[in-house]
Amino acid sequence: MPANSGQQLDHSTEYLDNLSTSHATVRPVRYHRGVPVYRYAPAAHRPPLSISGPDSGGRGVETGRHIHDFPILLTNGTTAWLIAPGRVIDPAQPDIDNDCAAIIFDPAAVEDELAAPFRHESSDGIARLEIPSERRPRWAQHLEDIAAELALDDDHSRRAAIAYLTILLTEIARLGNEATHRPDDTIAAVFAVIEARYREPLTLADVGAYVGLTPAYLTTLVRKRTGKTVAQWIISRRLLAARRLLADTDDPIAAIARAVGFDDPAYFSRIFSREIGSPPRVWRTGQIASTPH
Repeated sequence: MPANSGQQLDHSTEYLDNLSTSHATVRPVRYHRGVPVYRYAPAAHRPPLSISGPDSGGRGVETGRHIHDFPILLTNGTTAWLIAPGRVIDPAQPDIDNDCAAIIFDPAAVEDELAAPFRHESSDGIARLEIPSERRPRWAQHLEDIAAELALDDDHSRRAAIAYLTILLTEIARLGNEATHRPDDTIAAVFAVIEARYREPLTLADVGAYVGLTPAYLTTLVRKRTGKTVAQWIISRRLLAARRLLADTDDPIAAIARAVGFDDPAYFSRIFSREIGSPPRVWRTGQIASTPH
């Protein structure tokens, strides 16, 4: 891509059609009140992210109403849409351009604060960012860099693709204050206490006491604003930490379970298998096999 081609993004998005798609599995794993819930499982030995252009279904994973348990970034080069996991998404949402590149990724691959903008509280599960004109060439280059690394599929592509994703998510963090939604102080406080205490015994009542709300009211509020319950967010945060420890350390699985807040390693294994799709030991083996040596 020529160095100045990004300057044309206000008038053309043809560059999006050149984005390759990495090998990944996105499949329905259950139904929630009749709505299919999709899970993203990176293919073995592949980076934990995928990118596709509009000709590959850039609007997302499903043409009907659905829920996904992973973040999605949609962008047409001038606007970015952050699709929250755990929310019911209607692809007929008229505010989203059809000619978008789509990036899906495993949040365990990046620092938690970089995935945080995708856990927003907008009523429809979609937050919108306008990309300033001076930053659009940089965005275009980031997308092409990610696609190029995914296409290489060599021993270094995993590390490089995650690095480029980190840069792109950092750009999103910088633009965060320009999002059309505004964070709710109560929801922000819920996430803050989960982040600070997920390694400890932590219950809905504990979180409610911290934010000054009854458990019943807090449950309704958080589910309405985020699509998930407080208990589900606690489990999600613990499993995120567990995946990082499984991938980055040789610690026994029982020790990892306790380190992230599960007193019972057997219960941890059941929850991990249910939410992630494979037992911790199997998941760790796959991560080791896919790490460049």
